[in-house]
Amino acid sequence: MTSRTAIALRIPTGLLAGVLVASSMAGPGQPGPELACAAYDHHLLMLVEDQGLRGDGDPEILASAVMRILDARVACRAGDYERGLKLYESIGLDPAPIPSSHRVLLR
Repeated sequence: MTSRTAIALRIPTGLLAGVLVASSMAGPGQPGPELACAAYDHHLLMLVEDQGLRGDGDPEILASAVMRILDARVACRAGDYERGLKLYESIGLDPAPIPSSHRVLLR
């Protein structure tokens, strides 16, 4: 296994662990803001990555989005969930179009 593959395998495991910890902190009932922060973070990073890989995202917009993601992450980790969630919500990236090969799975 290459080091790149090893890193790629560790990232989802770390994210999953973070989501599980955050969801257990929320207790029964509605998920807490920790889980919302983790979900926004993961979703927006995937959008940035997808647009970067496809080459159809403006590099300045993607760089700005990443900086706001990092600011939101810092706010959430400091317990300032309101500020963190507002920062995540302010990032206006369009979702990637669904390839026709995947549309079959949605029927």
